Amino acid sequence: PFRLQKQYVHEGGIATPFLVRYPREIPAGKMDRQVGHIVDLMPTLLDYTGAVYPDTFGGNDIRPMVGQSLRPAFTGEVLAQDKPWFWEHRGNKGVRLGDWKLVAAHPGLAWELYHLAEDRSEVNDLASSMPAKRDELAMLYADWAKTNRVLPPVPDEIP
Repeated sequence: PFRLQKQYVHEGGIATPFLVRYPREIPAGKMDRQVGHIVDLMPTLLDYTGAVYPDTFGGNDIRPMVGQSLRPAFTGEVLAQDKPWFWEHRGNKGVRLGDWKLVAAHPGLAWELYHLAEDRSEVNDLASSMPAKRDELAMLYADWAKTNRVLPPVPDEIP
């Protein structure tokens, strides 16, 4: 039911089931429809193991960890969705904040804005009718891309 596939950051390319088995904590057959991101795997593993994320390794500074533990979702709690998630893959780019998602397929194509709680299949592009929300998310993406040296470089102005 989702647009596009694999290489894209539209739902068809990124919506993937995540299966977890941990009988001591997660009841068999439990299903939860909350969303997570690959950046949540490290915090989840650290939460379960009690390990500490290092500040340095081999004399090199390590970038701060992002994401959150998914453990609360496994135990029936609601995950906080207050931080943006970002994607870039082969020039396809996107940002999600709460139920809002801004995506563009390939460099040079216009941003598309979707409210996923009402339009999970990304059919109704709201970018032209909600320019303030589009620009807010585009700036978040531009800041993230610059900080993380996403190529090609993102111009300072809103794309």
